[in-house]
Amino acid sequence: MLKVVIAGGFGVGKTTLVGTVSEIRPLITEESLTIAGQDTDDLTGIGAKTTTTVAMDFGKISLEGLNTEVFLFGTPGQERFWFTWDDLCHGAVGAVVLADTRRLTDSFAAIGYFEQRRTPFVVAVNQFDGALRYSTDEVSDALRLPESVPVLICDARNYASALDVLICLIELRIETQVSRTPGPEAVPAYAADPGDHDGLLDAFLDEHGDWQKWRTWSDETTHAIHEDQTLRVERVHEAPAHETAWTVAGYETPVSDRMWLLTLTGATPAPVLQTLLDSLAEGDAFETAIGSPATEKTVTQATRALTEDGWKHTIDGRWIRWTSPAGDAGVQFDAFAAQSRRHSSLTTWTLWAGPSIEQPAWAIHASPYTPAPMLAHLSEELAHGTGTRQPQAAARERRANLGASPPAIPPAKAGPAASHTQGRHR
Repeated sequence: MLKVVIAGGFGVGKTTLVGTVSEIRPLITEESLTIAGQDTDDLTGIGAKTTTTVAMDFGKISLEGLNTEVFLFGTPGQERFWFTWDDLCHGAVGAVVLADTRRLTDSFAAIGYFEQRRTPFVVAVNQFDGALRYSTDEVSDALRLPESVPVLICDARNYASALDVLICLIELRIETQVSRTPGPEAVPAYAADPGDHDGLLDAFLDEHGDWQKWRTWSDETTHAIHEDQTLRVERVHEAPAHETAWTVAGYETPVSDRMWLLTLTGATPAPVLQTLLDSLAEGDAFETAIGSPATEKTVTQATRALTEDGWKHTIDGRWIRWTSPAGDAGVQFDAFAAQSRRHSSLTTWTLWAGPSIEQPAWAIHASPYTPAPMLAHLSEELAHGTGTRQPQAAARERRANLGASPPAIPPAKAGPAASHTQGRHR
């Protein structure tokens, strides 16, 4: 059983392809386009389109030659529905990115998404009636694709043509699995891979008998509680990369209100998470003075390693920031939130890495009374720690540059009667 995602821009033919090859009646979540969406739904080149997918498409096909079933999940194409992609793509073995040469730039988001996640994918150019015809090499060059990404010409309305696209993707997946995978590279701790978060939690509980593990009835969440019941950890096992996967909380007594709160997103690097667990084991979490918010002394203690390592220190009103020399990680302190009342959950500390603090690859958020020694250990790990990361494909600037005229010898016009998919698999 394999899961394949059909992605691409708005109106590119994803629903059509799923419906064409599915051996069961496909699940379609199309709704009519309305006047309310005319400012956000760009219909350039697809003026006849009257409906749009608002959740997902689902279909199934059996590949007898591979003795397996393929489940097809079509993504919504409009930007306002992109928040669903992480869930739809979870567990997928590969993806088909459908492209329309009339709106080629609409393919960039899907291509970048799968490149970033190192998900094998093929690009299939859906030949719409009346659209200019281009060779697969021209499309590949315009999209600046690496040679390892197959590009095919297809007609999403034709069963044989759409099936060839899926077979090409499965073959690519098989080649990717058997090819030699480059070894991991050494990187700063904040840029390391997340690793196995559940494995780190299990190892922590095995090594520290003063912590007990509790499982919720749904098995989606694990709770770990210190024997004095003033420290509690919640782990959400299937949380998406950018959502909260860990919550750590401290209490004055087992029955008091929560004193402090710290959360981590699902993509938090393994070395950073390990540092937090080590800090919990060493007793740092018990060192918060009752009733004492963050002070100049505790802020200095928490960020000393960053200052000593040459991280850029700036003050912008209520925000005090430390940024790595490369600008790809940082710590932010909110002086306003730090003055919040006792037991406040307002984010006072933000530790992050990625393109920016607004769009982090991962983040840790902590409330005003979070123990300074714990934050100091995390800051030291950001400044001096190292980890490993699987090599990633270099990012490419994408600019569609298809000529205004078709090639001298254009491919045959594709239509419902087409029986073959033209392709380039370099």
